Amino acid sequence: MRLLWLDISASYSHSSLALPALHSQLSNNSESELNGYLFNVLRYTIKKDPFQVLNEIITIDPDVVFATLWLFNSDFTIRILRELKLLRANVKIILGGPEFLGDNHIFLTNNQFVDAVFRGDGEEQFSALLSALKSSSGIKNIKGLCYINSEGDLIDNGTAYVSSFSSLNYPEASIFFNWNKPFIQIETSRGCFNRCSFCVSSACRRVENIPAEEIERRLENACRKGVKNIRILDRTFNADSFRALKLLDVFSSFSTKICFHVELHPAMLSPSLREKISSLPKDLLHIEAGIQSLDDTVLKACRRKGNSNDSLDGLRFLTSLNKFTIHADLIAGLPLYTYYKLLEDLNTLISTGVDEIQLELLKVLPGTDIINDCNKYGIKHSPVPDYKVLETSSVNSKELYRLSILSKIIDQWYNKGYFRTFLFKVAPANKNFIDDFLSYILEKTSLETTISPEKRGSILYDFCLQNHPDLIPLIKECWYEKGLSPQKYPGVNNK
Repeated sequence: MRLLWLDISASYSHSSLALPALHSQLSNNSESELNGYLFNVLRYTIKKDPFQVLNEIITIDPDVVFATLWLFNSDFTIRILRELKLLRANVKIILGGPEFLGDNHIFLTNNQFVDAVFRGDGEEQFSALLSALKSSSGIKNIKGLCYINSEGDLIDNGTAYVSSFSSLNYPEASIFFNWNKPFIQIETSRGCFNRCSFCVSSACRRVENIPAEEIERRLENACRKGVKNIRILDRTFNADSFRALKLLDVFSSFSTKICFHVELHPAMLSPSLREKISSLPKDLLHIEAGIQSLDDTVLKACRRKGNSNDSLDGLRFLTSLNKFTIHADLIAGLPLYTYYKLLEDLNTLISTGVDEIQLELLKVLPGTDIINDCNKYGIKHSPVPDYKVLETSSVNSKELYRLSILSKIIDQWYNKGYFRTFLFKVAPANKNFIDDFLSYILEKTSLETTISPEKRGSILYDFCLQNHPDLIPLIKECWYEKGLSPQKYPGVNNK
């Protein structure tokens, strides 16, 4: 039986753990052919020509196609597989991933070329699924599988959870683990203590951890492979302070060799954890500090633990170290979150000197608890990927559009670094500066393409020339500090 895994990523740097995580559970995970199954893999990004992808699938002529769907690859993948079914009616198509954590009836009804979708953790079900695909009894009893039977009825086998996460074989054991990306991902725990209503981890399940000793052995293997960057896939790395301390000791042993990306809850930095983080080697960590909002009423409505004052205090501690890249985020469209409160929170984040700020619109994802709160908070959202919020009772569609453009402004003028110092000095002291600059951008220019540093500087210069001429010297100071051309204004002295 020829099996094809269609691995579609948003960009080259990203890769999916789905295939190696499943394949590593099979009896011989160092071979592409075992027990009568021949595994094939096609890896692409969403920028690939879909027709070329389709023809390469047809060349393989698979009996079964597997694919993982999520926000950014869903439309691309569905288009290809729909066309494949027109050309190869007998091929079975089975999908999994975050897209199927909720009610799958509508999807299966609207996409009848899909034979089944899978909800939940697949590692312990994959072997049984492969066997079922070859048997006369078919797939009807596989936990987690959803499909429409020959009578037109939805068969929903619930959600699959692994019985022992720490007992699974690791994805790196599979020949299909991709070691050639700019970074690899290692899932060292599964589940989350938090119950944030907007997160796919909000479903009730216990948190399971892999022992630090096992993680160290896996990191040693990654180091031998020449890996330089590792993303630790813990929902909240410091949920268990004692465990976090042990892991940071392990990470320290790879200092100068590997940089670790971790997600911290800044409101949960214990004194011992602060002391440990302070002692770590420079650049060992890239820290994503989960903020989402600095409004406690919003956090409470989302059922997120930790208050805003503690989060802000933790964030300021992290930035004060000047040792690691610190990333923080805000989510527009959360329940009770207003436009002007978000702008206030943005100014507060800028005042901390954080290195990166991600401002994104809420995605009302399948399987998340916030779906049940939509009526309560007036949340209207797109019914198709990327499921972005369209309006709420607290923020209207026009304001959300402005915030979507503001996200691009923050990425271009703050995250890129060239004018971060300018915004750090100006925005917190001028509470309307960001909003006014946003209005100027909407009226005067377009952010549809990446803007050069010189172009960003000239746009900011023109805005300040009209509205804040007293800030011109500060723009020039940032311009020269970043080594931008003295032949272009604001670098030209007589401008």
